[in-house]
Amino acid sequence: MTVRDNKVFFGDMSANKLTEQFGSPLYVYEYDTIVRQYNRLQEAFKNADTLIYYACKANANIEILKIFNELGAGIDAVSPGEVFLALRAGFEPERILLTGTNLTEEDIRYAVDNNVPVNIDNLTMLKEYGSLFAGKEVSIRLNPDIRAGAHMYLETGHRDAKFGILKNDLSRLIALLNKVDAKLVGLHQHIGSDITEIEPILSGLDFMLSLAKEIATIRFIDIGGGYKVKYYADDSETDVMELGRKVSERFNTFCHDNNRQLKLIIEPGKYLVSEAGYLLTTVQSVKRNYNKIIVGTDTGMNHLIRPALYHAYHEIVHASRFEGETEKVNIVGNICESADVLGKNRVLTRSKRGDVLCIKNAGSYGYSMASMYNARLLPPEILIKDGTARSIRRRQTFEDLLSTY
Repeated sequence: MTVRDNKVFFGDMSANKLTEQFGSPLYVYEYDTIVRQYNRLQEAFKNADTLIYYACKANANIEILKIFNELGAGIDAVSPGEVFLALRAGFEPERILLTGTNLTEEDIRYAVDNNVPVNIDNLTMLKEYGSLFAGKEVSIRLNPDIRAGAHMYLETGHRDAKFGILKNDLSRLIALLNKVDAKLVGLHQHIGSDITEIEPILSGLDFMLSLAKEIATIRFIDIGGGYKVKYYADDSETDVMELGRKVSERFNTFCHDNNRQLKLIIEPGKYLVSEAGYLLTTVQSVKRNYNKIIVGTDTGMNHLIRPALYHAYHEIVHASRFEGETEKVNIVGNICESADVLGKNRVLTRSKRGDVLCIKNAGSYGYSMASMYNARLLPPEILIKDGTARSIRRRQTFEDLLSTY
């Protein structure tokens, strides 16, 4: 995104021109930003034998997946649907890891039938996996009992979370591994999202390395993702260079001291695509209610649920007039819910009907969490590459509302 002539531009086209051509609301993704973020992580973890697996739940558009395939990434999938998309995007099965929660037998069979490795997060399924797929390799998700994350819904590695095999189940885990006919080749954790502190990630790594020391068949350690990006100018973010340095140092020391040749896997999602994405929306009304000014738009929590679900902050700028006379406003959507607020008390260039606003950091958990609530249609998605815009998903039509009947 750039600003020229007091307007927001993506490549060679202004936000206004993009909404004229593709309609509003509209998801916009920048290819160069995705590549930049990927290269940063490669540089940060270059000192260890590291594989980057894109956590595609952040944004599973198949054209986005193809970019990561071209970059040489793997895929962290959490459902058979994501496995399907990754395979269609060209990923080799061995570069996909299915890490789901409460997977059904059908879910796991789909992965196994397609030669995709499976990561199990509970002892019940591990026992069943051993009986269903005798002799197959498997990895497990561990819960190191560590709290980390920017919101209670984003904390996934503590004892009350639904994810992973807890520390106090390790003796049962070892006993079960001695009984089932499955070869344990990997240990995995994901302790939370929007993590800025490095120590919790290192503590989780230490936990997994201590277990790997006792299990000779382990080939990889997966520390998950959850690295934070900035949502506004003075916001905090994960120091990925420092994280990569410290993780690599600890990981390499373990491999050297124990004469092991392990792979390190990281699973970033938001870090790779959040800043690459924008949601363009058009102002439909401006209400002046007592001491509040309410700017109503043609998108809402159905297209970007993070503000309602997590009270997440997304910077919103005026794309039609980047600068000008300002006023403090609440920016709301078109969904019949009081929670449908995209931004409160924002200082924004004075708006009128027909103006285009730009919501930043919409590349992750935007379209992927979108719904057709209120029978509102899902917006199109476009990719900006080499200065030009290309459609990568069409806008839904009313007929799509009947497509599954």
